[in-house]
Amino acid sequence: MAECQAFRELQQRTGVLISGSTALAFVDRALPYTASSDLDLYVEQRYAHTVGMWLLSQGYTFFRSNTQPRGFEEAIESLGTQDTTKTELMEVDHLEMYRMRGVSGVFDFKNTYAGEERKVQLIVSKRCPMEIILNFHSTVVMNVIGFDFAYCLFPKATLEHRIAIVHSTSGPHQRDARAKYVERGWRMVLSTKELIPVEKSCFVNGRRFLGDAQCWSIPLTEAARLRPNFDRLRLNGALIAYNRLGRWMAFEVATSPVLNHNFTIDIAPRSWSTLEQWFKQAAEILDNDGRRAGVFDAALGRLAESLHKLPA
Repeated sequence: MAECQAFRELQQRTGVLISGSTALAFVDRALPYTASSDLDLYVEQRYAHTVGMWLLSQGYTFFRSNTQPRGFEEAIESLGTQDTTKTELMEVDHLEMYRMRGVSGVFDFKNTYAGEERKVQLIVSKRCPMEIILNFHSTVVMNVIGFDFAYCLFPKATLEHRIAIVHSTSGPHQRDARAKYVERGWRMVLSTKELIPVEKSCFVNGRRFLGDAQCWSIPLTEAARLRPNFDRLRLNGALIAYNRLGRWMAFEVATSPVLNHNFTIDIAPRSWSTLEQWFKQAAEILDNDGRRAGVFDAALGRLAESLHKLPA
């Protein structure tokens, strides 16, 4: 339990997220989870060193790929430095994101416990972990476990109807990943035209956020139950549309020196305007109060509320 609490504190500091099959097993409850399953962690590049060193301190060993330096610290340094200096929104290059899905690097760690090998994969994002997760191979794995909350973005489709819409990404690894979930009982469809009306209702066009009415939001702490809007993950959003050709998703990544953690934001002009106004207020807050006594966290909470309340 001490290690679990230490990891939770690491999540709070670095924003590292659990996703993949572990997060799906957590929200599904019916899906068998075995200790041999890999644990997939997603973290912003500026915090990757901290998370990796914590894993090493817990007895894990770094296993490099053929293209990585021998040591973990050297491997992290080879990624370069993350740019967090821009105060404006950064536009996502759709073609680049389509190919790379926001991944800066992948680092494997292994440990042996009770005679079984345990593997942790640390997936490092170029700008924001949710940029990777929103571009997963299908909606079935769009689930995350953070410090305060766990979120299932498509609970009715994933947990009740056992269906998922494919996000068309090329390559054999994506096909293999989707096939794994088909074997586990999920039906993969290319577009909503393959669904009956009750299934189509699970996929609504428009602005989506973590923690919105279509999400299943699971509080993990007492603070989360009392102050749900303070969870910084709720800032992450995207504009999603479904048609006969499949799923279309549009978002950008908000970065600024005032942010400890980047987030995705939908491309609606109202959202941009709201964010730009908030950046000005945030600069004043930092000048006057710094990050004292939760003042900055409260400001982030107000930003999340404002973004969620904007017209669709």
